Amino acid sequence: MIPLTQINYTANGNVSPCRFITPVTGSDTGGQLAIQAADATQLIIGVSYEATRYPPNSASDDGYVAIAGEMLMYHCAGMVCNLKLGGTVQPNDVLTANSDGTGTGIKLDYTSDSVQCAAALAIQGGVSGDFVEVYVLSPFFHRTVHA
Repeated sequence: MIPLTQINYTANGNVSPCRFITPVTGSDTGGQLAIQAADATQLIIGVSYEATRYPPNSASDDGYVAIAGEMLMYHCAGMVCNLKLGGTVQPNDVLTANSDGTGTGIKLDYTSDSVQCAAALAIQGGVSGDFVEVYVLSPFFHRTVHA
């Protein structure tokens, strides 16, 4: 079995629980920064943890796993975790990030000509707003070629 390794990332914005995350690129960040994935074309490196940074229902709870400048806890390739859905999925669907910027999971669109990052395999089915178990994949880009 290949050992799991995980790169430490710092949040570059507010990150909600159970969302796809992507590294920040294009500038000298001085470290490894990540944010919630905004669409299917970004490199997805994992899924943010289920727990929030403060106890649930406490006066301090803001509903985030991390905010800018804080260590971002996440599940990487080879792990099983929960993911919030942004659409209807069935077990064994390959998932990518929704284009609404929420980092929620949707089924890979095999009718699209755009390149999409496949990031998780659904273990359970569900509808938008559900939290379902997924297997986090080592990310790869997929493009459907139409003749």
